Amino acid sequence: MGMVTVKSGRFVFFVLMFVLLAGCSTGEPVATPDEQMTVDPSVNTIGTTTLIENETTPVTPDIGQETTTPEPIPEATPFLRIDSRINLLPAGFYLVFYDLEKNSLEALSSQIKLTTIATGNEVFDHSTNTVYALVGEKLVNLQTRENFLVSAFEDDESCEISSISKSGHMLAAGCENDGLKIFTIGSIWQTILPAKEQSSLQVLPQLSPDDEQVAFCMNDPLQEDATKMYRIDLEQCVAGEKCEPKLIFSSCDESIFSWSPDAKMMAVAEQRQGIRLHDFVFGTKTELLTPEQTLKVDELAWSPDGDRIAFTRLEGSEKKPFSSIYLVNIQGGEPRLYYQSDHPIKLVGWLNIITTFKPNARYVVLPSESQYWLKDAPSPDAFNLKQFIAGEKVRILDKSEMVAGEKWWQVRVAEFTGWVVENSVHFQDDWAYGLGSPVFEPGRRLIVKISGNDLRLREMPSLNGEIKRYLQPGMKLKIVDGPAVVDKYNWWLVEIEESKIYGWVVEEALWYASD
Repeated sequence: MGMVTVKSGRFVFFVLMFVLLAGCSTGEPVATPDEQMTVDPSVNTIGTTTLIENETTPVTPDIGQETTTPEPIPEATPFLRIDSRINLLPAGFYLVFYDLEKNSLEALSSQIKLTTIATGNEVFDHSTNTVYALVGEKLVNLQTRENFLVSAFEDDESCEISSISKSGHMLAAGCENDGLKIFTIGSIWQTILPAKEQSSLQVLPQLSPDDEQVAFCMNDPLQEDATKMYRIDLEQCVAGEKCEPKLIFSSCDESIFSWSPDAKMMAVAEQRQGIRLHDFVFGTKTELLTPEQTLKVDELAWSPDGDRIAFTRLEGSEKKPFSSIYLVNIQGGEPRLYYQSDHPIKLVGWLNIITTFKPNARYVVLPSESQYWLKDAPSPDAFNLKQFIAGEKVRILDKSEMVAGEKWWQVRVAEFTGWVVENSVHFQDDWAYGLGSPVFEPGRRLIVKISGNDLRLREMPSLNGEIKRYLQPGMKLKIVDGPAVVDKYNWWLVEIEESKIYGWVVEEALWYASD
């Protein structure tokens, strides 16, 4: 009897331990005050929500044991956790890409510094300016963290959403049975080109930056083996007017393409070989880069100022692949290596960050597809004083007013004084304003001028030194040491301030200014 009592006591003890451990492992996690925001696409309400994801790991049975048919593992719910506020980034242009190893969305500044914007379990579709992301059935604004419900397709529809406009107001999808569809926030999916009026889509539709047009590839109905790229005017098509596709080019074989910011041009890499520019205004086609210069291109993205195109390609070996980002000026020239990752990435596009408007701040007008006007009063219905032209300089004056939830500022453009809404779509900080003459001595700070485009940062102070970086206008440098006189030039050891990359540059007053 004594032995039985001991065993029973041990049994009760182990049962109690099991219950306690099970209770610990299944308890609800407690959210901390600084918990990062996660979008849950399964909650169909407007606004932001929080979700803690659970991962299920399949168990592999031992060989020789009897096994039963395993239960199907449910697909993981897509989530995108916003890690940092975009509007807190320093002003400037950023290249945004997915790091496919870390499952993170990264913003790369012109100072070659990475900032993680968000992390998730999928590569999500993004708007032209990368601010809006489609997570499940939610369209998420990564700046404000608002999210909006996108209507689901009918059960019998086979559709794929392929593009989100820069404004975040419109989405495009290609459908197997219903052709090209457009969705506007607050509305429903609308069929633009029914399948019976078009051939099979070969490259899914891509919206132009300001929702004015959409481009896509489809089979030529008169030539079975021919695939062509077209664009259509959305305003005419949505209004039920004549919706006639305009031919962009007559060969569209595994093409990737990117609209220019003003939608007057398109960069195309057909069969992922070389890059061509198609000018819609003059109807011309120009070879920007040859296949030998690009090799296999994976993604294209046009910069917000319209001056450069970024493209990526996968390099390295099959066992150890890595991705490189190259920049090329649309005026021509060799592509320049801008950034290299240790592993594969997927380029998303560019991000434009501007500082908050304030008196005497200065900005540059960016190219835009839609007309943008200087008004004579703070109202969208006010008289148009002049149309903004890309590259114009704008100075903010000391008057501002809130009208219908929008902040209007009085500004000066050339000889005109008028009013404009504060926004990041049409402007960029004028970093070149008020720059002084450069001073070359240790401890001084420099900024690369337009004339210093593709300035070489070298490993050693010599014309034969290995090139570490091609420096871009607006890049900020700190002089660390020097000069070293080599090859009849003065060389200075500098540090790219944000990314802490060191290298040597030649002293040339025309290429720099004081920061």
